[in-house]
Amino acid sequence: MTEGMRRYYYSVYANYYAYLANYHQVEELDRKYKNLSDLYRDSVFMLLPPGTDREIIFADKLIFSHKPEEAIQKLKEQLRTNKDTKRRVYLYYVLSDAYAMCNDSISQMYYLAQTAIQDLHMSVREYAALQKLGWQLYKQGNLERAYNYLRCSMNDAFDCNSRLRFAEIKDYSIVVNKAYIDMQNQKYVTMRRTVIVTVMLVVVMLASIIMLVYWMKKLQRMKRLLAENNEQLTITNHNLAITGKIKEAYIGRYLSHCVEYIEKLDQYRRSLVKLAMASKIEELFKTLRSEKFIKEERENFYKEFDRSFLDLFPNFVNDFNQLLPEDQRTYPKPDELLNTELRVFTLIRLGVTETANIAYFLGYSLSTVYNYRSRFRLKALHGKDLFEQEVMAL
Repeated sequence: MTEGMRRYYYSVYANYYAYLANYHQVEELDRKYKNLSDLYRDSVFMLLPPGTDREIIFADKLIFSHKPEEAIQKLKEQLRTNKDTKRRVYLYYVLSDAYAMCNDSISQMYYLAQTAIQDLHMSVREYAALQKLGWQLYKQGNLERAYNYLRCSMNDAFDCNSRLRFAEIKDYSIVVNKAYIDMQNQKYVTMRRTVIVTVMLVVVMLASIIMLVYWMKKLQRMKRLLAENNEQLTITNHNLAITGKIKEAYIGRYLSHCVEYIEKLDQYRRSLVKLAMASKIEELFKTLRSEKFIKEERENFYKEFDRSFLDLFPNFVNDFNQLLPEDQRTYPKPDELLNTELRVFTLIRLGVTETANIAYFLGYSLSTVYNYRSRFRLKALHGKDLFEQEVMAL
């Protein structure tokens, strides 16, 4: 193994055990890994020739030995003499660690910022300085910048697939993100209160203006209101007149229908009397047993009912079918106004909801009415429980 490879080997293990020490909560393991990291750092130090890299390792050892002041002195000497950008990045970063041990947060943040600037100039995306700077800013109370720095660090770590940096940032980000969200929420609350107060002031001002205008234009407004009321009254009277005419028309229609029905019953009675007087007993019984009269009258009743209902609700058939899927809709035949299925639901629209009452009114069996109601409820677009309520609202 060449000397360069040995230096690299020891350097990797020094960093490996240093990271293990950072991520362990057990004090005994923490101490063990730090000692191992220091041993490998010693090995790297022994293999390095005199120069900046050796001084950086030596300063790192001084920090580990709790001698940050000596480390700062060594590192600043190198900064004065070494102008290599890459080496200066390492010098800045180790200086930030030394000042951190001295509890000098201002100097620590300064050198972390210098490190982050150089990382940016060199297009480095796997870095540690910016997230540490963000964490220090968070502790200083500068949440806005802390959040932005940590978010940038998180994005760069994700883009370059650095799991180690991602893990380092994650712990910081959880705390800072929560604090940032709390701050934004507080800003929102403050802004909302400000808006509410502003709106209240505007409302008060508008109310004052409205009151002034009100008193100035009271007479004109009363005249306008009176005109509007008169117009509304005219419309209401017109609607009442139309309603009265409709009632008169339907009362007349049903009175006429009743008279016609009485006349038909009388004619039917007279025909039966003639048969009885002529002693045509067999023909009389045949006529009495026949359902022709009832059937004809019921058909006439259906036609009259259908015509009257559609006069009141001309769009009922289309509106009813809108409540059903296209392949389940029902329409009357060309020679019909309404079919049997629609007739059941016209009564529901009129408020007759009991199956027995519907069956009695239309002359259908209870099972027929029940089957129609059940079948269409199951087909309904908006569910069977709402179907008949929707029909009543058509």
